Amino acid sequence: MPYEERPHLSKRRAEDDLLRKTALRDPAALAELHGCFADPVYSLAYKMLQNHEEAEEVLQDVFVRVWKRSVTFDPQKSSAFTWVIMITRGLSLDRLRYRSR
Repeated sequence: MPYEERPHLSKRRAEDDLLRKTALRDPAALAELHGCFADPVYSLAYKMLQNHEEAEEVLQDVFVRVWKRSVTFDPQKSSAFTWVIMITRGLSLDRLRYRSR
């Protein structure tokens, strides 16, 4: 099946391209990434933390980190979505560890 007929692959390519543009410091690309990923990022953070305020803070921290570290994204290792979700998971785990102190 040709690439154009695989909508999930073209979506992945578009998201990966947005992350590459973010690495070039394109604020519009970051805003578009936020539009694509904010709901699943918030949902995961809330599921892990069970706290709306902390989930909102993680959401903000994730996109700050995406902005700062987008140059490290490697599409050969993961999709943009997976990369962003792993950042979310890590920041949420950090908050849970901090709580347990």
